[in-house]
Amino acid sequence: MTAARELFLLQGYSATAVDAIAAHAFVSKQTLYNHFGSKDRLFSEMVDEFIAGALPASLEAESASTVSRSLEIVAETLADLLMRPETVSLYRLALIESDRHPELGQLLVERAESPMLNAVMKALVREGVRDQKAGRALATGLIGGIKELVLWPRLLNPRQNVPSAVETARAVLSYIGALSTALENGYARKLNQG
Repeated sequence: MTAARELFLLQGYSATAVDAIAAHAFVSKQTLYNHFGSKDRLFSEMVDEFIAGALPASLEAESASTVSRSLEIVAETLADLLMRPETVSLYRLALIESDRHPELGQLLVERAESPMLNAVMKALVREGVRDQKAGRALATGLIGGIKELVLWPRLLNPRQNVPSAVETARAVLSYIGALSTALENGYARKLNQG
């Protein structure tokens, strides 16, 4: 898995041959096929392993001192994950390969984005959000805000300075809170009428 991750992220999906992964891992090509079945499956399991290792148990932490702190922990963890060089490389790979292999982007959404979304939605439920539709919208907004501050700038310029995970989480949570308050106060109705 380490050899596959290194080569996929360095060379891209299309340019990485199973032969090269096998040689890099000091195993035979047949051993890889016996274990994974295909290059697609190897890539899929590599993404799963990366996400499982990158999303710590703190995402499920229900024992935070306050409910709001639980949501902060989730936001900070996601910000940290999305600003890691390896994560940025994984997203870059999916973007670069999207014309030839659109399934890689879909795989990233299913295997990486879904756990993030679920973790945020669980934290929102602990926060008291009971409406599934509203919770999903808030979770999507939270993840999107974090991506906007730390992932997209690094995708476009890997050396660009981005806010810390804590600063990012606080900024996005503040924005989501202000937006929620505005919606609760009827600003959405006023905007729709105007």
